[in-house]
Amino acid sequence: MILAVESTGTVASAALYADGRVLAEYTLNDKLTHSQTLLPMIDEIFARSGRDKHAVSAIAVSRGPGSFTGLRIGAATAIGLGLALNVPLVPVSTLAAMASLVIGTDGLICPMMDARRSQVYTCVYEWKEGALHPLMEECALSAAELAGRLNAFGRPVTVLGDGAAAYRPVLEEKLTVPWHMAPPYLDGQRAGAVAVLGAALLEAGEAVAAGDFRPVYLRASQAERERAKRIRKEAAVTVREGRPEDVPAVAAIELESFGPVNAWPESDFANALGEWKDRYQLFVAEKDGEVAGYLCVLYAADEADIGSIAVRPSARKNGIGRALLLAGLQWMAEHEITHAYLEVREGNAAARALYQKEGFREGGVRKDYYRHPTENAVIMSRSV
Repeated sequence: MILAVESTGTVASAALYADGRVLAEYTLNDKLTHSQTLLPMIDEIFARSGRDKHAVSAIAVSRGPGSFTGLRIGAATAIGLGLALNVPLVPVSTLAAMASLVIGTDGLICPMMDARRSQVYTCVYEWKEGALHPLMEECALSAAELAGRLNAFGRPVTVLGDGAAAYRPVLEEKLTVPWHMAPPYLDGQRAGAVAVLGAALLEAGEAVAAGDFRPVYLRASQAERERAKRIRKEAAVTVREGRPEDVPAVAAIELESFGPVNAWPESDFANALGEWKDRYQLFVAEKDGEVAGYLCVLYAADEADIGSIAVRPSARKNGIGRALLLAGLQWMAEHEITHAYLEVREGNAAARALYQKEGFREGGVRKDYYRHPTENAVIMSRSV
């Protein structure tokens, strides 16, 4: 038996699934606080169906995208139950679960979740040989840009979700392909759909340990974006992606900060913007028209390592390092990176305090990692 949890938007929903059918489903779309409603709903479906929680073999959880608060509540609920019942979690795409509600169409299906700031979380799907297939990556973009992408497919499309309702005037103006909105009873998130997709994913071996589950945000939260903006303003810097012409200034700051033995050569920064650009992301902080600091991220799959971060000595203690760090973390959140790592000199108390304040936790030591002077490296990490 599979328990399914959905709380990524205004809808809160829970369902039980077994033997190829949805046994029970409880769905509310009244904008009540999910933290107050989700667990009572789960208790209710067990009580009403006469099923035992300990008969659950897995928990299917809507992994996102969606609202940050809703995602975190759903994740915390599913993780807590998974640990308590000692069962794995099955991450299910919120958008795919929504799209799976629309069947019997040869056209495209486009779920749209209102992401605020004139954007939607979205993807485009089609049914092919009895299975749902995505035709693009999940993303956050404006309704107008989405309309352009749908027009480029040149096929009829069914749209659904609160984003479709919120931006209907844009769709009416911009869409040139035949389109219609799904009826209200198919228009939102449903835990029953999460359960059905979760069952297929479980059979395919896509479950994860409860403690390893991470939601997919696609974007940094509004609060995090506003805080990063405020810190950049206080530091009087502009943080942007690095460009080839920044490399000499970045390399000079690196050399001045770490010395000739430990510093990355200029060629490494040039490669980070060239042949290594599919693995590296470089940010620079610009102050008074000059590069005042930089941050370089090495990433693979859903993990990233902050390889190097430095601020020009004359510009330190003004919040520039924090502004760079937050820009890097925001970029990671928007690119589905779930874990960030870094190493810092054991004796660099100021840097360690900064990282700890931004959520990094110390997890080990690399003996004599640094040279000139020889010093241990403290390994730090955090979820993004």
